[in-house]
Amino acid sequence: MLCDALRAILDGHIVLSRELGSAGHYPAVQVLDSISRLQSQLASGGQMEHMRKIREALAAYRQAEDLIQLGACVSGANPHLDASIKARPQILDFLRQDSSIASPLDQTLRQLQSVAAHLP
Repeated sequence: MLCDALRAILDGHIVLSRELGSAGHYPAVQVLDSISRLQSQLASGGQMEHMRKIREALAAYRQAEDLIQLGACVSGANPHLDASIKARPQILDFLRQDSSIASPLDQTLRQLQSVAAHLP
């Protein structure tokens, strides 16, 4: 209850994942569970579109993850999922950052655009 009240007051929230952290993914931000109400006011239309594509790819992979891990996912049956699987290494690389390295905004936006360019 208190958590929901805080979420209503704050701009949004960043959800950290113990699973991602244990896997060495830094920062361990669970993108699909994190939100910001100011995002649409701070990002351009193009940036929003790139973020939407990446979030959709992450969601498609999450939804089919059990089938993918079991090898039961048939390539060609779902072109959107195929693209998500193919782009997953680039997406995860984009979402990871060494804690000792600063990422300039212009470089980050170029990477965002590059990753999104491979998604439907």
